[in-house]
Parts: sequence; structure tokens; C-alpha cells
Amino acid sequence: MADTRTDPQYKLRLPQDLKDRIERAAREQGRSMNAEILMTLEMHYPPLPEAEEILPVLEGVLRMSDAGRLKGQWNNLYNLLHELKYRLEAEVNQGHQPEDRSAE
Repeated sequence: MADTRTDPQYKLRLPQDLKDRIERAAREQGRSMNAEILMTLEMHYPPLPEAEEILPVLEGVLRMSDAGRLKGQWNNLYNLLHELKYRLEAEVNQGHQPEDRSAE
């Protein structure tokens, strides 16, 4: 984790017992409270992978499907993966970051 004072700040109210638990955990790990909170948030909210990382995985799954290793109920997955692969390729080719559609 980069320590930079230019990162945006967010004021947060914590119940006293939670603050005490965070302080204790931070002290046990030899970190500041801020570092402990950031580490915990990073674990629960990892960065989304880049399209360039997803495409090879999708291609591998599609190859397995093409080889007949995925059958029956996997046809829908196959179609969804194909659609996702084409959308990601189109966005990458246009130089755009894929949109986060996780809230849909």
C-alpha cells in the first residue's frame, strides 16, 4: 500500500467498541489504525481485474466448452461468456475501461 497524503480523505464515525477493536488489531500487527482499516477494506473489496486479465481466462473456458467438456446447463454459461468476451474485446479495442456492471 502506497502511503500518500494526496489520497482522498473520508471522515468516518465508528462505534467506540469497533474503534477499540481496530486499535487493538492495528497495535498487534504493528500498523496504524488507518493502515489496518485500509488493509481490511482491500481484503473485502479487491480491485476488479483488467479486461486483459479476464480475456485469456474466458478464452480457456470457451475452448473447454468447444471441446465438449461443458454440456447441458452450461450452454447458457457458454453464451454469456461469449457475449462478455466480445464486449470486453470491443471495449479494450476502443481503449475504454470495461464498465462496472456489478450493481445491475
